[in-house]
Amino acid sequence: MELNPDLYQITVNNQVFSFNQHQILAENIINLPHGALHLIDDNKSYLLQIIEINRKEKKVLVNLNGAQHEILIEEPIDLLLNKMGYSHNTSSVLKEIKAPMPGLVLEINVKEGDEIEKDQKILVLEAMKMENVISIPGKSKVDKIHVKQGDAVEKNQLLISLTND
Repeated sequence: MELNPDLYQITVNNQVFSFNQHQILAENIINLPHGALHLIDDNKSYLLQIIEINRKEKKVLVNLNGAQHEILIEEPIDLLLNKMGYSHNTSSVLKEIKAPMPGLVLEINVKEGDEIEKDQKILVLEAMKMENVISIPGKSKVDKIHVKQGDAVEKNQLLISLTND
């Protein structure tokens, strides 16, 4: 499994569209007033207006040709994490946090016994010169921390054990 930095995925109404940044041609997109865009794809014309952006959940609410759609944007790192079973759409009951890739533990933001909330930053792992924030999809409690700051870790190495009391 390899990270492809050019691959992106957008989900609109549960339909997944994959593309790379080279497939987006500037001549196919025209900026209109008030943040609207006119797109041409496969000889079809689309009028797109962004209504709301939720950066934390990587969701965008848009009006596309008069109908509202919620768009989920997945970057290359999201796609890799999803393939490894760390999808933000998975069940919120986790027992373990494992390293999604080899790297270096830069920060540990919790202590054993801490109650943690959904999307709370647990630790930061540096991999491929990028800082990756690891969080969990639901409430939990830190049972045991198996690494310390500065540790080099391997892919799938156990980082933190959780309890879900």
